[in-house]
Amino acid sequence: MKVIGICGSPRKGNTEWMLRKLLDEVAKGGVETELILLRKKHIKGCDGCSSCETGGANRKGVCRIEDDMQAIYPMLLEADAIAFGTPVYFDMLSGLLKNFMDRTCPVWPKLESKPVVGVAVAEAGI
Repeated sequence: MKVIGICGSPRKGNTEWMLRKLLDEVAKGGVETELILLRKKHIKGCDGCSSCETGGANRKGVCRIEDDMQAIYPMLLEADAIAFGTPVYFDMLSGLLKNFMDRTCPVWPKLESKPVVGVAVAEAGI
């Protein structure tokens, strides 16, 4: 079994720390884990062309944008479960993680049955 962690924090901090702790605990049970730090990846925004859905140029299920997502797609497909981590900005997930999630469109139908867990890190204010 393999669990992939996706860290949507733009900096090294509490979100990464908590996601690493989660993956470390999972690994104690003999599960293979891998952490992807989105801040270290070059991932362009989805431009909504829909070619991954319609099969433009016989490429259904393939994103036409060339960047680091091309190497991440196989990792997502091979994973048995996915753990998302994000800091909370304006009561929402980070832009890095939202952009990443938008770009999963080409493989999303194959991910729908995978277990997913989320870690959200926030600071309480006055």
